[in-house]
Amino acid sequence: MAYSESATVVSEVAATTFAADDVYKFVDMVASNVILPATTGNVLPYGVLYSKTATTSTGVEAVDVAVGGIVKVRLAASTLSAGDYIGSSTAGFGIAPTTDAYVAAQITAGSSGNIRVVSAKLLTGPLGGI
Repeated sequence: MAYSESATVVSEVAATTFAADDVYKFVDMVASNVILPATTGNVLPYGVLYSKTATTSTGVEAVDVAVGGIVKVRLAASTLSAGDYIGSSTAGFGIAPTTDAYVAAQITAGSSGNIRVVSAKLLTGPLGGI
């Protein structure tokens, strides 16, 4: 089945620098309204990073973050495929959620491999553990 829902992308100020290999990873929002890598794991991420920073200055540059719709997500190496739910690892990779972990998205196309990018439907609102 083809998916035509586009990603909802917003711009947010980056609190750190993001390289090309950070694109399509889950990110978090902090109280000061800046984006940080999803370093805590087992939390509901704010969205998926869709652009990298051009400078090494922090707190001054905007990045694109997908917060809804069908998005690309970078997976860690594990066995996942279309239909599976994913959460965020401490490095921002999509992973199979553990007990009492938040589900952030559902894979719509593709399968996992060594740091593979797949299509996924971001789920809105905290869904609790699985």
